[in-house]
Amino acid sequence: MTITLGLSGEEVLKKIPSEGVYVLDLGGGANPIPRADFVVDLLSYSQRLQKPFERFDEGRWIVRDLCSREPLPFSDKYIDFVFAAEVLEDIRDPIWVCSEMVRVAKRGYISMPHRDTESSFKIDGRPENNRYPGFCHHRWLVEVQNNVLVFTHKHSLLHLLEFERHDIRMRHLTLYWEDSFEYRENILLSYDDMVKDLQRYEEWRRAQPLQWFYGRPGFALPTNWTGSLD
Repeated sequence: MTITLGLSGEEVLKKIPSEGVYVLDLGGGANPIPRADFVVDLLSYSQRLQKPFERFDEGRWIVRDLCSREPLPFSDKYIDFVFAAEVLEDIRDPIWVCSEMVRVAKRGYISMPHRDTESSFKIDGRPENNRYPGFCHHRWLVEVQNNVLVFTHKHSLLHLLEFERHDIRMRHLTLYWEDSFEYRENILLSYDDMVKDLQRYEEWRRAQPLQWFYGRPGFALPTNWTGSLD
């Protein structure tokens, strides 16, 4: 298992051979990569943003709810490269989809907003974005802990904390993997679990170099934080 953090999608796509490898775009239906040999998405072929030099055609466009728990129609390690950009944070069962990516592909690339972005207000391009954190349609807070991709339910306590980004440039989490990668859900069963997780994340981010956050002050928990939001 090999993973590399911080690569851009453009960097990775440039390294994929133009011939001799199968590329799968998973969940990229609205804006598929032209290099893909196959696309799997809830949208239909006719709904895509059409681009020049598309390798796939309608016959290699598979309409599928990624979270239906129906295995992808590929044998183990049939796909040389799977590209999953801006999709895992949207769907209801990213753990299942990660397992299928590891099963069908030899290597891949994942991109999504970092937990820091999803925890911050004034991110979404809507006039009411000062009233909710991150993007209104995203379901998950995503981070990497000890080389494990961790998904935390985007719970409602985030709406009660006035986190605000001081640098509004998008911060993305990207992960390139070979052979496999590890993933899990950070399961929070109670109010206290959610509060402890917020404390844990804030302690972690305060320990990061300022340049990791583009030099901005970032957000802070309430100064009178006592383990409760009351």
